[in-house]
Parts: sequence; structure tokens; C-alpha cells
Amino acid sequence: MWKAALIVEADELRTRTLASLLNGAGYRADSCVDAEAAMARLEAGEAVALLAVDLDTAADTLGLLRSFHCTHGLPPLLGMTHGADARRTAEALADGVALVVDLAAPAAVLRQALQVLSRPPVAAPGPELFGPHLGAAGMEARIGLALAIEQQGRRLLQEAVHGWLAGRAQEAAAAATRLEQVARRLGAQGLVGACRQLAGEAGTGLLLQQRAARVRQELDGVVCGLGRAALDAPRWVREGEVDGLPSHTS
Repeated sequence: MWKAALIVEADELRTRTLASLLNGAGYRADSCVDAEAAMARLEAGEAVALLAVDLDTAADTLGLLRSFHCTHGLPPLLGMTHGADARRTAEALADGVALVVDLAAPAAVLRQALQVLSRPPVAAPGPELFGPHLGAAGMEARIGLALAIEQQGRRLLQEAVHGWLAGRAQEAAAAATRLEQVARRLGAQGLVGACRQLAGEAGTGLLLQQRAARVRQELDGVVCGLGRAALDAPRWVREGEVDGLPSHTS
């Protein structure tokens, strides 16, 4: 059965190249010119099994899709390059791309890589770090914490992946271990386990990408959970009432 793939790319020649690859891997490929168009189609309920982005021309595309992900979720993101680039691959995986493939690789290798993609799990709620009553200050702190975790987690994940790809095993394991320590302080056991696997990864192939994608998914669970907890707070909390309790005089 064919699965729907959506290519986010304005250049027609690149779109045809990506579509041919995806069609050969069992996807029914369609395209849109930019991230805004892709998000509009997803919001309208279009069933998409895969989003494909050309990393050579993506620019701000990944950032826009990441912001959309925390509120709506995304199908797996496939990043495509034209020549291997360890740093760009590490950045893409840290940005939430599930798989990066080099279009210069043999078609059979690309098809095998695409077979490992599946829809990531829905982000789980983050740990209850501030108790049942957020309060206005608590809400702001939770949002700030979510942003800090996102930035630190992304940086450490990028360092770990790039270290493995560049053959610097000690540097890679140290970055993954530091992220594991952050996860332990948060009580995020799924992220702890994912980081531990990444710290012990001795290869640089498809397995490494799968483990990096799992770390990113678990990190999303923490970040999105904390962000939702703040955004879902009652209106009187968001408007700044003291101690997270409604005013009796209002």
C-alpha cells in the first residue's frame, strides 16, 4: 500500500529528484513550496506519512516545522543532502529530522534507509516540576525551563552525533552522558534510557541516526509537556493572579 509523502521544496528540478526517490521507495509523493504551505495542509487534516526536506535549501524550514510540531505534531521528517556532511547531519538530527540520506548513495541503500521510518510517538506530558498550582510566576518559570531544556538538549545532542560521525568517540559519549544527567535531574526516564544508548553507540550509520531520533523524540516529550502545562493553565493563571488561585473579588 502506498503511503503519502509531502516534499517541502520550491525548486522543480529538486522536487522531481526527491519525488522519484520516494516513489521508488513506496511513497506517493506530492509537493508544496514552503513550510507554511505544508503546515496548512497538515492543519486541514491531510494524511501525510512523511515530510521530506532538502537540507541544502531548507533555510528556515526546519525551524518553522519545529515550532509547529509542539502544538500539532509532525509525521517523520526526512532530510536529504547532496554529499555527506557530518556537521549538517548532526544539526538536522538535533533539529528533529528522523533520518538524513545522501542522494549520491545507491538507490538500494536509500530505499533500505527509508524502510526504518515510522511515525514517532505522541509527545508525553513533561514531569510535574512545579506542583499542581502553577501561579503566574510558576507558569513563566515552566515556559523558561522548557526553552532552556530545548536549547541545552539540542546542543548536547548535536555534539554527540557530530562526535560519532567525526570519529571522536570520547567527545560524543561525554555529550550524551551530560544530556543523560540533565534527564535524570528532570526525572525523564525515557530520555535517560535514550541518552544512555546514544552514549554507547560505536557506529556511525543508520543505527546512530535511529538512536539520535529517539533522543529527540524523548526530548520533545519533556519540552512539549512543559509548554502545554503552561499554555493549558486556566485563564486566571495566565493573566497573573497571585498564587495560582482565582481572586474572590473578580
